[in-house]
Amino acid sequence: YLLREGADRGKVALKFEAEGKVYTIWRALKRHEKGISQDMDQLKLFENEKILAELKSDAVNEQLKAVTGIDKEIFRDVIWIRQEHLKDLLDMRPRDRRNRLDNLFGISDYEEA
Repeated sequence: YLLREGADRGKVALKFEAEGKVYTIWRALKRHEKGISQDMDQLKLFENEKILAELKSDAVNEQLKAVTGIDKEIFRDVIWIRQEHLKDLLDMRPRDRRNRLDNLFGISDYEEA
């Protein structure tokens, strides 16, 4: 379901703007004998037409954090959240939901300090 029937490769691009600059992320998948995996040769982060990072997830993640101020864990837990986990978050008691969000954003660290 990740690639079209009969396709060996697939590629997506995400374009967004931050502080007046346009960024684009390329990600790709490739089919091989054992299944489907990321095509790391196609992993790239651009600022306008200039490549900021490529080929390594850590390098792209580091540059994305520098650009957006959002690290990978916050992105996964808050911005990109699986549908079933979103329902769980919405179904929580308000106090539990607040505690969960405080932990995700690191607010609890400030309260302890």
